[in-house]
Amino acid sequence: MSAYSPEQNDTWKIHDLKDMKWQPADKFIDQRHHVVTLQSMPQEWMCKNHTEVYPCKSNQTGTISFVWSLFGNNGRSSVLPHLEYNSNITHMDLVIDNIKPEYSKSRFAMEMFLMSSDKKSHTQSKDTKSIDDEYSPGVFKMTDWSTNMGDRPFGGFIQWKPVCYYKSARGRENASKVRKYGFVPKDAAAMKKDFSLQYSVPYAFFGARLHTLSMNATNVSFGLPKDKFYSKTSYTAWTASVGYGNPPVDKVSDVITIVIATGLGIPVILIIVGAIYLFIKKRLAKNKVMKDITESYSQIQ
Repeated sequence: MSAYSPEQNDTWKIHDLKDMKWQPADKFIDQRHHVVTLQSMPQEWMCKNHTEVYPCKSNQTGTISFVWSLFGNNGRSSVLPHLEYNSNITHMDLVIDNIKPEYSKSRFAMEMFLMSSDKKSHTQSKDTKSIDDEYSPGVFKMTDWSTNMGDRPFGGFIQWKPVCYYKSARGRENASKVRKYGFVPKDAAAMKKDFSLQYSVPYAFFGARLHTLSMNATNVSFGLPKDKFYSKTSYTAWTASVGYGNPPVDKVSDVITIVIATGLGIPVILIIVGAIYLFIKKRLAKNKVMKDITESYSQIQ
């Protein structure tokens, strides 16, 4: 996790998640709704730059939460940006609540890793545009970051829409933009130098084999220059999907299809009916003229 300040010559303050204290994982498990929350504890944060690690200026009374939602069926999330889900997808919500940044004009960013155990796999990023913003008003783009597993057609993926929210009651009026940066491949040497990976969930699963995996990294930052920075509301929430298989594709819903068909169909029907009416009217007028001429001719004879 990083904090960025344009005030201090584009200074980045890095907050390593491994240096934070976290609530017991079993404290926030909602078995009924299949939701697990990992939440930080109020504490003194450590800051890190390129050369040293040191205590941050202020103690933190706020929290950082990762909320994981699991599903056993198909559908869409009930909250914005209403990402699609199925049994192979887990939703992750990042919530930064009441954190005191180092500077008055700060934004937060997060580094993410995408890794694959298949050495033949390659990572690709794809931005998909849509004409429909039914599920996420004002957002017409979807980002898919995925791995292709060698000769197989699909692998794992992370999917998100470039939007975050600076109030817990999510809406278009309190939305801001999410910016992604370049995707950087990590070789074995670089991974061995990155000690934070040794405290990660993948390391708990793969152990020393983690350094042999195919791995890429990227950063995403939250907010736009004109949204008055994180300190405006001291809240940022962002949602992403993590899954296996082909990433879901937003499609125009049946309701929108009916509305478009109705909107286009009614004018066409009116034009056709109007044309038929004019044709019949002219035909009847022409027949009446011919009838009058015939009757006049008969009277003359």
